Amino acid sequence: MNLQIDLNTNLDECVNVIDGNVVNENTVDDKDGKNLEPYTGLVFDTQDDAYSFYLRYAKCTGFGISKKSSRRSKLSGEFINAKFACTRYGIKRESSVINQRPCLKVDCKALLHVKRNSCGKWYVQNFIKEHNHELYPRHAHYFPCHRSIAFSNTHSINMLHAVGVGTNKFFAAMARKNGGYENIGYTEKDIRNYLDKERRLALELGDARAMLNHFTQMQEQNPNFFYAVDLDEEQRLKNIFWVDATSREDYKIFGDVVSFDTTYNTNKYRMLFALFIGVNDHFQSILLGCALLADETTSTFVWLLQTWLRAMGGKHPIAILTDQDKAMKAAISIVFSNSRHRFCMWHILRKIPEKLSYFELEGNEWLGSLYEDRKFWVPTHMRDTFFAGLSTAQRSESINSFFDKYVSKKTSLKEFVEQYKMALQDRQENEAYASFSTLHKKPVLKSPSPFEKQMSTIYTHEVFKKFQVEV
Repeated sequence: MNLQIDLNTNLDECVNVIDGNVVNENTVDDKDGKNLEPYTGLVFDTQDDAYSFYLRYAKCTGFGISKKSSRRSKLSGEFINAKFACTRYGIKRESSVINQRPCLKVDCKALLHVKRNSCGKWYVQNFIKEHNHELYPRHAHYFPCHRSIAFSNTHSINMLHAVGVGTNKFFAAMARKNGGYENIGYTEKDIRNYLDKERRLALELGDARAMLNHFTQMQEQNPNFFYAVDLDEEQRLKNIFWVDATSREDYKIFGDVVSFDTTYNTNKYRMLFALFIGVNDHFQSILLGCALLADETTSTFVWLLQTWLRAMGGKHPIAILTDQDKAMKAAISIVFSNSRHRFCMWHILRKIPEKLSYFELEGNEWLGSLYEDRKFWVPTHMRDTFFAGLSTAQRSESINSFFDKYVSKKTSLKEFVEQYKMALQDRQENEAYASFSTLHKKPVLKSPSPFEKQMSTIYTHEVFKKFQVEV
């Protein structure tokens, strides 16, 4: 189907044009679940029908489910027995791992046990209704089992993404169309992960090979140039990280505080561009390595952080700043368990128009998560740690605007890496000029204080300006 979209058109109209009359398959009529409650002896045509029925009941009631076990006949090899249980079924296993992930299991006994009879039908052998924990009907759509992007929706996601519509805008439009976020059937992160998978398939072998050849040449020119690749199960390029020799040396001096930023998204493949950013003695942003990532999962972030740490000689930063991302938070707790982790205020403030655009804030997930993670971003909890000014909005904005001068959405992977080299050279030139100014130009004093005069000979110009404010 040929479809042209005018980006000046209302996004809601674009979604309606593309989706047509698609009905959300996750919506059920019986909101309280009374007519969906299983009972002993209830018959289904197939095992999948039984699972789907229990899944709808679970969503209406407010819990998640999983396929606990199944058994085949020794004679025919066909399935004859299956158990579907609450996701909080079972107990937590003891482990000596530091910084373990939160465990949902509380030994809940709720389940649906179905068996196959001699006629090939499936019937409920046992149904345990009672849970030993609270149920959350209003939050049921967040459980993984109740989230999936239907094939009928993938076309609209791909089309709008192709013309530059962000996932947050598309997700908000879908919420308006379906009468709320809870009726969409998937989350904004599910959309991003779907697009991540799609862009892995779109990666052309020629460009990937050209990029790797470029890295090989860089390493031949300077053995301290570092790069690493991560391949998927089919041996296709999934993630790649690189850092030049100068950045590795800079980290030895200015590696106390690092910002890990994934907000800059560019190139025609829409791979996630991740930056490690530091601050030098001129209060300038310095690049300490970067990566192109296929997804935003904990495993990918763990790979990247461990790879970056290896490139930097195993030296952990004292403090690290990131977006308010659960996968990123989990990865940092694994790799940088002794570093002080802080959420960048800029990332939080930029989400307010989207997350708090309505007044009914009771039960708001994002607002609740901010309170739970208050020790990661509220300034009063951060007074004992030096962050080198990296918590300010201008830092991320300046990096993003800086790269806009070198790359566009049509930039290929090989071109992207080459342009990154140019961007890095310009950054280094700016640093060299700042050093020249500090050595050859005297700053203007604003008081007769001998202390101010003494510090003017010690600090760089930019740091001295901040000192003058304190004086």
